[in-house]
Amino acid sequence: MKLSSRVLNLAPSATLGMKARAKVLQDQGVKIVSLSAGEPDFETPACIIQAAHQALDRGVSRYTGVRGTDALIAAMRLKFKRDQKVDYVANQVLSSVGAKSSLSLAIDACLEPGDEAIILKPYWVSYPELVKLAGAEPIFAKPNLESIKQAITPKTRAIFLNSPNNPDGSVLGESFLRGLMNLLEGSEIWVISDEIYEHLVFDGVKHISPASFSKDAYDRTLVISGVSKGYAMTGWRVGIAGGPEKLVSAMAKLQEQRYTCIPAICQAAAVYALNEPPELKAEIERMRAAYEMRRNRFLEAILKIDGLSCEKPQGAFYAMVDFSRRYADDQDLANRLLGEAHVATVAGTPFGAPGFLRIGLAASLEEILEGVQKISAFLGKL
Repeated sequence: MKLSSRVLNLAPSATLGMKARAKVLQDQGVKIVSLSAGEPDFETPACIIQAAHQALDRGVSRYTGVRGTDALIAAMRLKFKRDQKVDYVANQVLSSVGAKSSLSLAIDACLEPGDEAIILKPYWVSYPELVKLAGAEPIFAKPNLESIKQAITPKTRAIFLNSPNNPDGSVLGESFLRGLMNLLEGSEIWVISDEIYEHLVFDGVKHISPASFSKDAYDRTLVISGVSKGYAMTGWRVGIAGGPEKLVSAMAKLQEQRYTCIPAICQAAAVYALNEPPELKAEIERMRAAYEMRRNRFLEAILKIDGLSCEKPQGAFYAMVDFSRRYADDQDLANRLLGEAHVATVAGTPFGAPGFLRIGLAASLEEILEGVQKISAFLGKL
């Protein structure tokens, strides 16, 4: 019996694949320094867990509406008003099974076979694969207006933005974002703005959402966020989306047939998180400051290794390190570092950045520095 061609042609996730290979070695008793994860190493703050316990005690265990409970809808609207500076009504927001599900629903709602979607380099590994699953074609561009202009064709239906960025931690500046929205004004191109790392910005950088710039920007931009990164709630699987009613309602229709809703208890925890009471705000800042400190110490250490270079990340918890002067094949390098040096990283090629490795900073400072030392020792033996 046959499987569908869309599944057979689907590339596996490079990040999850490395995590799985590292786990095999760990299960064999090998100590792995894991710098490949896209997941906070902090536990979910106790105040969020307490809110979930209280919800269970109240009997929160039933199906909810497709978009979420009334309390979650209100919390999403509050969050988008507070952080993105955009005002949405109830039928403009949706909760989903993680931010990845929001992306998938949006892609299926606005792309058809033969359409094109522009993806800026470097990019999260799932963007092009989700576009391909919809039968559309990913078109890659550099994050500058000239490259994007050249990438736009009559088939272009969407452009993906991701700021702060996975994998390199860069933050798209206001000047660029305003220029892009001016370029797209009046077109039939959706903007899918993945802002999941919005809480994790450094050096006084401010997160800016392009949806807030103008009526045209508001009417074409879908903002995607969630509780995973800034609140250390990856396993709760709550993504949120806000944007034009036409697109969000189409996504809700898809979700109604595919998933019904996300778990009620996870929604209750997300309500507490998105409202950001003072005790949680303190935890958010504690985690953000820790990532910034780790970034600083990591850069000090990695840039002492001859031949390596790295742009200073402005957000998220990753760094993209250029190894091309020391090792030509980044995928082979990542495999050898895991197998020989017992350090898990992720090759840059699946992110559209050959010659680089993505180093995750969602690990303790001790692990990060140990990983850098092992990388240095491995390169020294070549």
